[in-house]
Amino acid sequence: MTAMFSKHLARSTAALALCGVLVLIAARVSADDVSGVISGFIVDERSAPVSHATVSISAADAAHGVRVTDDKGFFAFLGVLPGRYYVVANKNGRGACSGSVSVLAGITTSVKVTLRPPRRSGGCHFTQPEPYLIY
Repeated sequence: MTAMFSKHLARSTAALALCGVLVLIAARVSADDVSGVISGFIVDERSAPVSHATVSISAADAAHGVRVTDDKGFFAFLGVLPGRYYVVANKNGRGACSGSVSVLAGITTSVKVTLRPPRRSGGCHFTQPEPYLIY
């Protein structure tokens, strides 16, 4: 009887551990499914990267973060909840540029911002290519 109990306990423990692993995997997949990404590049009027530009995102309820572009002008906001966001890019001497984007769950929303010196006509240019799935 004790051997049978031990065997049953071992199987139950293994099944419980497997359930725990499956729950953790499901939670990770679920978290990825409910958020998206806003990423993009900041460039100047010659399409050269603008490094160390400040990029912020905010929604109607509050600010959601600030990033600084890398040497290639790239920035990214991960884990962004679905909704409409206002994106502002700024670099001293180049002025600021803003636009709004929609974030969908499991999708990367990509933007390209062209900053021009304030004295130039046309200000800035904010484009949003087609979004793509996060893999």
